[in-house]
Parts: sequence; C-alpha cells; structure tokens
Amino acid sequence: MIRTLFSLALLASLAGAEVLREEWGPDPLARAQARAVDDYLATVDLEEFTLPRPVLAPATGGLAGLFIPALYAWFPTIDGTVSTDGNPDFDLQDDFGLTDTEASGVVEAQFSLGGLGVRFSAFFLEFEGSNILNRSITFGNVTFIVAEQVDSVLEINNYKLVTFFPIVKTQSLAISLQAGISYYQLNGRARSQSGLSATETGDLPVPVGGILVHARAGRFIFEADVAGLTIDYGDSHADLLEVQVSVGMTFLKIFGLKAGYRHIVLDARANNFTIDATLEGFFVGAALLF
Repeated sequence: MIRTLFSLALLASLAGAEVLREEWGPDPLARAQARAVDDYLATVDLEEFTLPRPVLAPATGGLAGLFIPALYAWFPTIDGTVSTDGNPDFDLQDDFGLTDTEASGVVEAQFSLGGLGVRFSAFFLEFEGSNILNRSITFGNVTFIVAEQVDSVLEINNYKLVTFFPIVKTQSLAISLQAGISYYQLNGRARSQSGLSATETGDLPVPVGGILVHARAGRFIFEADVAGLTIDYGDSHADLLEVQVSVGMTFLKIFGLKAGYRHIVLDARANNFTIDATLEGFFVGAALLF
C-alpha cells in the first residue's frame, strides 16, 4: 500500500512538472524543478511500485494444493462370482446372499511439489451374507450341500499408491498421468449351520496406470481418477479398472466437502482364490486443502 501511494505521488509530481513547463515556459525555477523530477524518474524502476497480481488458488483447491488429506464414507454394493481351487464359480448374491450395501471408510492423501505428486488411498470392505443353498458348493476344499444354510463373509482391502505428473496445468485445470500399484487383499470365509467351515485368502498386487483430472470453478472442485491394467504373472492374473469421480465445495479456502461415485471392476486370480466382481457406490466425505 505504501509503495502504491508513493507511486501515485511520483506520477503526480511528473504531471506537475509538465504543468510547470507549460505555464511558466522558460522560467528558471520551473525548469529546475522539472529537470529534478526527470533526473529522479530516470533512476527509478516504476515496476517496483506496481501492485502484485493476486495469487489464484490451484485447480486442486486450497491455498497451494501441496497437501490434501481426506476421509470418505463409501457405500458400495458387490456383484459377481468367486471360486477356489479350480472349482465351479458361485454367485456372491444368489448363492451366498451378499446383497446388502456395506459402508466402508476410505482414507486418502495427496502430496505434490514441483509438478510431481504422490497419491495414497486405502479402503476396507467386509460383506456379510446368509443364505440357504439351492445347490451344492465347494469352497476352500469344503463342500456345502444343497438346502444347507451358510453364513459367509468376504473381506476386500485395498492399498493404492501412485505417482503423477501434469501434462496440462493451468489455474483452473490440471490433467496428470499416473502410475503405481494397487494392492488387494482378499479373504473369504463360509460356515454352515452343521458346523462346516472354510477359509480362503489371496494377495494381489496390481501395477496400474491412468489419468488424474482436477478442475476448479470458483468454490467448486471437480475430480476424475481413472486407473487400471491387465497383467499376468506366474499363477496370478488381473483385469482391473478403477474409476472415481467427485464434485466438491471449498469453505474458508482450506476445508472441502466432496461427494462422488466409485466404480471398480476386478477380475483376478491370486493363490487359489478367483474373483470376478464389480464394486460400485456413492461416497461422501471431507478434505483439508493446504
């Protein structure tokens, strides 16, 4: 502010010198005053007195977009089949009764510096079901016979770590390429009313690549995250597609509320556990935007 006032005063002095030239003509005093102003202006960089441009918030939101921790509640449903030890597939909904929408906590953190960034997320799902079998099913080397009631649990945990770098970056839009790993832990358990029980587990690390998009319009923030890959190695196989889109609003520049939709397609075989399932549902949550 002081610099601005001083700049205005300086310009006023210059204007005054021009007036003196016009009104007093060859008057020695007027010429001396005008010459003094001209000599001073020749030594001053007027750009130093210009007002700084306002700093705009980045496309990711917040003050600088450097660090964004977030916590969401996700409400997915599951549909698909599983099998173990090469046995025929059984349906997660029709055979084991996993029909309810389950709530899961999702943690997420994004850090970026100098154009490069790191993004971590994790979710923990547990689906429970109970059903009277209309056919015999073999799971975990245990055969559950027709007309038997079976209680089942399917746990799917995921840890995802990617790095990203922008290919388009403006104050309102950032488009980045991303690459990393999405690690799935699978755990299935079944227990019949007659006391039979079986458990199967599988760990599946899947390299992923994709695109990450952030956009900003005023207080509104939009995000799209698409990643996946098809891979075969050893006895493991995976076709993976992960899509997440959201819209949010910022408050007090560093606090944001978000809502969106997440869709995951996982067709994988790990150890003796095979799953071909779709997880999808809405999520809501909050984030800090530093």
